[in-house]
Amino acid sequence: MSDIEKTSSQKDDLVSLLNQCDRCGACTRVCPLYEVNALDRATARGKLALAKAYLTGVIPEGNKTLQEAMEYCLLCGACSEVCPSHIMTADAMVDMRQRLGQKYGYSLFHRALSRGMASRGFRALGRVGIAAAQKMAFPRLTGGLLPADPLAPSTGHPGPALLQSRERPTGGRALPAEARQLAYFTGCAMSLFFPKAADASIRTLTAAGFQVDRPKVDCCGLPQLAHGLADTAKALAKENIQTLEAYDLIVTDCGSCASSLQGYPALLADEADWALRATALSQKIWSFSEILVAAGYHPAHRDLRVTYHDSCHLNRGLGVHEAPRQLLTEATDYIEMDRADRCCGGSGSFGVEHPAISKKILALKEKDARATGADVLVAECPSCLMQLGKMAGDGLQVMHLSQVICPPEEGI
Repeated sequence: MSDIEKTSSQKDDLVSLLNQCDRCGACTRVCPLYEVNALDRATARGKLALAKAYLTGVIPEGNKTLQEAMEYCLLCGACSEVCPSHIMTADAMVDMRQRLGQKYGYSLFHRALSRGMASRGFRALGRVGIAAAQKMAFPRLTGGLLPADPLAPSTGHPGPALLQSRERPTGGRALPAEARQLAYFTGCAMSLFFPKAADASIRTLTAAGFQVDRPKVDCCGLPQLAHGLADTAKALAKENIQTLEAYDLIVTDCGSCASSLQGYPALLADEADWALRATALSQKIWSFSEILVAAGYHPAHRDLRVTYHDSCHLNRGLGVHEAPRQLLTEATDYIEMDRADRCCGGSGSFGVEHPAISKKILALKEKDARATGADVLVAECPSCLMQLGKMAGDGLQVMHLSQVICPPEEGI
């Protein structure tokens, strides 16, 4: 198939997908963007209509506003859950971003983000600078653009964890027999912004009976893929597959990374050999809470009132909903939050590119979080933590799951 024929075929496939939208408006009831600004172009219905108009020639070539419209999406997947046709709007938006970026160019911001996250050297340098800024309480001076790296909860420090003291029934995945050595996939955001939480994750996995390796891995590729830079995302995926495929278990405490790693088969579907390797790898990927529940880990109880925020990639993308709640119910006085699965408005770089709208969405989340009376708001995704951390204070801490359920450090 020639490049022209391939492009035409891809275009037809996307148009067929877009034709499935009957403009019923179900997406308007759940879209976080529509909830705060009531613009139809913010909804799946509006964006899918714009994409179809462009691909069928109704919208003329060279329309920069169209690129902005395709980028104006949280990729949260809430619309797909309620869509009668189950249209995967997030996939369509990523596809459109790639097409438009290849034709009209990518923004300087997205190119810089892609290269920075793909560069181990840049990430290593960034860790040093960010750690220094966090020690200087720089987040307060930057209006929340740089997240704090919170310590363990200030109250209710637990004793040693109870290690597999009893069986825990679960309807989730079962661990492979005798599989106890795993690779911990350190996502970019965990490494850069939340190193203490990453350390707590490793301590918890070790306490659960695993031998934890920390191989040098690349960015999972999601920051690149989300903005249409598919070629860079594919290159990163191949590097990670080569590094990780020797392991029987791969665990990440970043919901977005877990979703991205499990999505490698679709990303590399056009290359048969890589697609097979990606499929084999995807079956070994576990989220942090999911593997702890499967291993029968029992955290010690803390005297803390805690509520939980579902990250979109972990909850909708991977269907991990009960595992973190099981752990938190055992470890704390858990309180369920109203609309815990509503997107927090962070969505990677969205909060930086659209700060006003992002702030409005966060305000809705903060209202629900504070209504629980919880001491700590927990998430299992660093992107969410970066956004939720802007509401911390006045009696509310924002923490990664690992920091609440981990055993104490030696000597404490």
